[in-house]
Amino acid sequence: MKFNRDISDKRGTHHNRPRAVSFDAKELVRDHISSMTPQESHYSRSTSSKLYLSSELCVERMYDLFKESNPNIKCSCGLYKDIFRSEFELRFGPSRPNSCPYCDELYIHLVAAETEDEQKRISAQSSLHHRKADTVYKVLHEDFVMSKSNPTYVVLCTDLQQVLFCPKLHHSSMFYQREFSTYNQCVLNMGTEKPFMFVCNESVAKCGSSEVTSCILKYIELHFESLKVGEIRRLVVWSDRCIAQNNNWWCIALYHYLIVKKYSTTIDQKFLVSGHSFLRCDRDFALIKRRNKKSTVYHLKQWLEVIVNASPAFSAYYMDKEDGIDLFIGFSSHQKNKILLERESVIIPYNLGIAM
Repeated sequence: MKFNRDISDKRGTHHNRPRAVSFDAKELVRDHISSMTPQESHYSRSTSSKLYLSSELCVERMYDLFKESNPNIKCSCGLYKDIFRSEFELRFGPSRPNSCPYCDELYIHLVAAETEDEQKRISAQSSLHHRKADTVYKVLHEDFVMSKSNPTYVVLCTDLQQVLFCPKLHHSSMFYQREFSTYNQCVLNMGTEKPFMFVCNESVAKCGSSEVTSCILKYIELHFESLKVGEIRRLVVWSDRCIAQNNNWWCIALYHYLIVKKYSTTIDQKFLVSGHSFLRCDRDFALIKRRNKKSTVYHLKQWLEVIVNASPAFSAYYMDKEDGIDLFIGFSSHQKNKILLERESVIIPYNLGIAM
């Protein structure tokens, strides 16, 4: 009996898999997913590099769009999902963390703790963190009660809503286009409980400290007059601790400017604990989001209609360069240095408080 020593391994070389997907089909799937226009996270840009697709999309919807444009390509929804999940770090919908990152970190350490003493130490840290958050919320409530009974004690809450996009349409080609961004800054007077929304688009401004300070300044100018001799007014501003928007030199320069212009005698800037920064503005944003689901926005200024129709208490102001006023003035380094040079001649009754 003779043996053939040149026999090679033939496993995997047969062609009897009629359902196999070609390499070109997989490349088309990758190209289709890449053609979608993602957005950066609104709330965690400094700590997260994740990108987010439209909240109206899902993998199944993306697969349907792929089949519409490639009806003759053999590809299952399961394969599309596998490629999406294994090769692309994309999420759906706007990202706002619903939990506190520090609390999540402590919980992970608590689960991984190997000794009882370590568990007690982590539990003590968690309790201290929650006590700080509860204390600050208590101070916020006290300010709210004070603003109701004392008209000279003005309490403002300010926050920036998630980015609003337009045109808000539902046909499939919109998912491949970059939508125009619109920003909404809410300033709420806790005494009157009337939110005032400042709306602008990305061609006018962005969503940094200059824009936030300009909106607060515009609100003060629209709703208050300069104090006369002998009059007093204490201003308290509550916000989250976002450094790029609220916790920076530009805000300090703004509050100094308001005191110099006699809009207030003292100003307190107070922050909620990071990760536990729920303000009344968030409730107002939820009403706008609910109204948005029932609306179609074709033009930037139509966002004003969506906002004011979300609640009878809402007022809105469109911040535009065409208004003929100095909007988004910012507080440049030159202005900041000038303020520092003048601090010896001007007493600045300003407190940077509740910084937990």
